[in-house]
Amino acid sequence: MTAATLLTDSRDHLMGFCATLSPEEWNRRPNTGGWSAAEVLEHVAILEGLVSARLTKTLAEPSEADWRERTLDKDGTLHRAASRENKVQAPPVSHPKGQREPAQLLQEFNAAREVMIGLAKNSVRELEQRTREHPLFGVCNGRQWLELCAHHTERHLQQMREITGRA
Repeated sequence: MTAATLLTDSRDHLMGFCATLSPEEWNRRPNTGGWSAAEVLEHVAILEGLVSARLTKTLAEPSEADWRERTLDKDGTLHRAASRENKVQAPPVSHPKGQREPAQLLQEFNAAREVMIGLAKNSVRELEQRTREHPLFGVCNGRQWLELCAHHTERHLQQMREITGRA
């Protein structure tokens, strides 16, 4: 599956699910503590904005001759980012502040995701030749970052389903 397809599908899954949530479901917290569905969405929207901006800037940088050797081992493993089996501590920059409504967060998410889908459709070969360090997966190329964003969205969609009792 292409990065553009993964990004489009995960966006559609998230947007479709979010359209069904009541105000009570948006604000419900898990019994074990943690973020509400609205806070999970805010986290996803923050990361989407950060990564889409970073990847856009990356295109202005020179390509890397050794990108394939440095990132080949990641292909086939990135889908693990969608798994909720292992807890992952989000970086503080992506922690929700609870100051925006879900409708605004969905707009922000969708705007950043549109940028990523555009990159996946128009610049994926150029992005592949540029790498960045990922905190969990190590050195990843730009295409892999796009795929990770799609899997990250699916991971948090599952979390939102668990929080709202719709898993």
